[in-house]
Amino acid sequence: AVLQQIAELPPKKLMPRARLRSELVASLRSDPPLAGRFDTRLREGNDEELVERTIIEALASAGTREAEEVFVRFFEDGETLPRLRERLLAAATLMPNPSAEFLTSVATLMRHADGVQRARYAVVVGGGVGSVGAAGSELVEDLVEAADAPLGSAHGGGTAGGGPPPASVDERINWLAALGNTASADAMDLILGALA
Repeated sequence: AVLQQIAELPPKKLMPRARLRSELVASLRSDPPLAGRFDTRLREGNDEELVERTIIEALASAGTREAEEVFVRFFEDGETLPRLRERLLAAATLMPNPSAEFLTSVATLMRHADGVQRARYAVVVGGGVGSVGAAGSELVEDLVEAADAPLGSAHGGGTAGGGPPPASVDERINWLAALGNTASADAMDLILGALA
């Protein structure tokens, strides 16, 4: 019923959509298996853009293991449509308190991805490390290590020197965002070096 109400909203009606999204978040928190039904619904791809975005935002805000697992399944699935993957990545960067398990899963995906996709996973990890305590410092180390090559390639790395190809501007921006979001002194030297 809530999703139908969202589908019927005029595009510029943000306040009713925010209220309805809050209702979805409350439902996901009180009935965590509901996340699996939203997973199925997103995979079917039959919803209008506004409904799809609201479902994704509610999943990101729910803070349940089941909701986080939906994101990981989509990220791991090579068949996920690029448009949907981008929406999920954007929403994941706004998760208020992602779990260490979720961030570790995304960090694993980051290590096995290439280019801009790898950097986008890094933004998700970088944005969440502050919420996971001691596990966060290990994730920051992973980010700094992974960012060294793409940010260093902006300053003379690349295929001529036998290293990785130069990183794109989008990739470098994402890496800088990921490192900056960590608010870690450990990332500062790499950030300053990339901006020099």
